[in-house]
Amino acid sequence: MRTITRSGSPRQRARGQSLVEFALVAPILLILVAVGADLGRVFFIGTQVTNATREGALYASQHGNDPCTNPGCQSALDIRIRSILDEERAGYSILACPSWSSPPTASQVTITYTNSSGTTVPPPSNTTTQVVITAQCDTGALVKFPPLPSTYHTQATVQELIVGPAK
Repeated sequence: MRTITRSGSPRQRARGQSLVEFALVAPILLILVAVGADLGRVFFIGTQVTNATREGALYASQHGNDPCTNPGCQSALDIRIRSILDEERAGYSILACPSWSSPPTASQVTITYTNSSGTTVPPPSNTTTQVVITAQCDTGALVKFPPLPSTYHTQATVQELIVGPAK
């Protein structure tokens, strides 16, 4: 009858055991770190979309009652708001919303003006009006992990009051 003997010292066997444990745990830890970084990126993009929307609404509230001499005044205000949103996005080009064009299109950013009764009106001129800016961004996940979605949708809506001139 043969006897089975272990080769190597106890110290070598412990190193082998540590290597096996590391091989089992390392992929799980790497996935957790990658998913955490990806979710942080999505949160940052959401914050960026919200800040850009606020900046556009702030501009509209400050310049919404500027006198208009050309017939395309509404589009001029909308174009300026969209360029502000684009400037905010361009500041973080690496982490910017990947689905936005430059400047954002009407499907990515919606700008509406309503009067006190809730009726949609052209940009204000000498009246109190509310501007509502909605921006949305679709961001693909960098890490494809089955329990998490492959695309994240971020949306921000800001309402700002444009007060008419004092009487």
